[in-house]
Amino acid sequence: MMLSPLWRLLCAALLIVACDAQLGMDASQTRVIGGHTSAAPPYFAGLHKLGDTSPFCGGSLISPRHVLTAAHCVTRTDGPLAIWPGVGDLHDIPEEIAVTGVRVHPRYNARAIQHDLAVLTLAHDVSRSDFKPIALADAQLTPPKLQILGFGNLSRDDHIYPDTLQSAEIALVPYSKCQSVGGPYSYTIEEQICAGDLKHGERDSCDGDSGGPLIRKGKPDVLFGIVSWGVDCGRAGQPGVYTRVSSYREWIEAQMDIWSQLDLSEKVQMLFYFPLYEIQASQGSQPIIRRFTAAYQHWQESPSDPRYSTVKLWQQSFAGEVFTLELLSSGAQSYRLRLHYSGKVYEVPAPYTELTLRESKDLGADAESLFEG
Repeated sequence: MMLSPLWRLLCAALLIVACDAQLGMDASQTRVIGGHTSAAPPYFAGLHKLGDTSPFCGGSLISPRHVLTAAHCVTRTDGPLAIWPGVGDLHDIPEEIAVTGVRVHPRYNARAIQHDLAVLTLAHDVSRSDFKPIALADAQLTPPKLQILGFGNLSRDDHIYPDTLQSAEIALVPYSKCQSVGGPYSYTIEEQICAGDLKHGERDSCDGDSGGPLIRKGKPDVLFGIVSWGVDCGRAGQPGVYTRVSSYREWIEAQMDIWSQLDLSEKVQMLFYFPLYEIQASQGSQPIIRRFTAAYQHWQESPSDPRYSTVKLWQQSFAGEVFTLELLSSGAQSYRLRLHYSGKVYEVPAPYTELTLRESKDLGADAESLFEG
């Protein structure tokens, strides 16, 4: 993640609300500056949109079926996600495994980029024979030398993305020293780690590395941090900021066996973590594209309303439970979402955002392919 010189000036003036807003906008663009090609450890995960050919974030496999990444990598996704376990070369991509569920830390603050972590549940276990999950750090004490891994930008001033995994060794920056840098660094918290090359800025994480691992290399490797944010890439005096794994270990481990403890709304939110799109032909030159969400809804058992007809269906399943969503319309720009689950029917009103074709192209795919259910 990078901030423009103007935003750096505003941050230095402690206009922190504006600074945080800019941080929130750019966090998903957080490469390994000054790194080198590295063999991919089996626990490294390349996070990408399902069907895409390049990752936009990294992650760490913490079990055969769970990935730890940054919350900002998944909270604004445009569609279903997938990972490549142990990917080290984008010309030799391993198996693709779909992400079936997302759990974002409940205290995640998108503006300040704090508590920036999420646990992803995969459609099935990693099958590669050499797979071994990475160990989670269990103490606040952080070693002075750490290693970062990722497919992020290789340049401070340009957009140069590698086809092979990069790694670099960076130094821990003490908490008090990180805060003394000023600007947005004044608002780092103890649940974060600052690390980098303060003197020269020659080694750093950058665009595309977000969510990836900050590790202590050893036998075994230990995961200490998650790439979260920074100001520019590879600049002297500006370290990278990482989510401190040891501060959240109890929550992380709980997410790997939490399904039975979730209520209906939480289950729907976990499975339908991506936006729901409906595209409608129009008499003009552009189709009408509407974006809905099933997350953060308060589902109530309800009889079917005969005034509404079905427009589109989506279905997800987990642990033998099947969730079918219907998008309903009364034909008067009024929509509802109907949920079929465990032999019962639930409904909620369905607010939507209407997109232009240009906005749909900004999402990274043409409208027809993007909005198929």
